[in-house]
Amino acid sequence: MDGMADEPILDGGDQYRAVVNLDYTRPTTNDYQRILKALDGAGWDYVETSAMAYEGDLNGVRLALELLARCLQTAGTLSALTLQVQRIGPIRRTPGAARPENALRAVLRMDLPPRPN
Repeated sequence: MDGMADEPILDGGDQYRAVVNLDYTRPTTNDYQRILKALDGAGWDYVETSAMAYEGDLNGVRLALELLARCLQTAGTLSALTLQVQRIGPIRRTPGAARPENALRAVLRMDLPPRPN
């Protein structure tokens, strides 16, 4: 097999959370389902009609990009494609005030904006 899937990334053990949204105008059902099944085979989870999600190392994200590059044009007219990847790691403190409960109370005391007419 040629391509990126053969070459592991040394990413230092970092973990990632990713979501791909994939929409087609007049999709070719079998080809669209093949893309979803291929992502499933690469470790991605089916979230809903046009969304797949992943948590793991960067290799899983990289493999999904390769799969999409190979088959994106097969399922019809692509109308939307989004991919978000976020490194996840140890929980960090939010910046700002040392007391989040004070910030919560202050925001809850704020008036809601007026409704548009």
